[in-house]
Amino acid sequence: MVSLEKFVEQRLAEDEITAWTASPASDGEDGTPPERMGDEWEMVIEDEVSTAVVRPRPGDPVPPRPLPPLLSWSWTTGDDALHGVVAHVARHHPARVMAELTGARKLLEAYGAAEPGSQRHDALQLALRAFAVGHADHRDFDPTWRLWSEEDSDTWP
Repeated sequence: MVSLEKFVEQRLAEDEITAWTASPASDGEDGTPPERMGDEWEMVIEDEVSTAVVRPRPGDPVPPRPLPPLLSWSWTTGDDALHGVVAHVARHHPARVMAELTGARKLLEAYGAAEPGSQRHDALQLALRAFAVGHADHRDFDPTWRLWSEEDSDTWP
């Protein structure tokens, strides 16, 4: 069985690969800190067409040619389902994922440096378990990492 720490490291690596794959305008070789890498996306609405597009960050050079829209759907007024999908995709753009990965890796680093059994170690383990729960459908997820039992799944933690 994989350890909690290894499980979180593996999920972060998967998320990073996915973010880079979805980030056509970034190459990561310009000295940009990891939390600022990856494309930012936004949702643009024109004439009932919802489009997720790559947008340059303030101060970044504009690409020499416009990048094609990432996603585009037409919807009728009042049909919020597709509009919500595009809004969700745009909100979870690669730059945001990369920033979240940076924070999660700092937690892993602090967890590895903490004295086992200390309050700091226990608190950081709780944070890692909270992250791991988002991947509870993964085959390597250990149900003991849940912050609650199946009997009291309506309560927190």
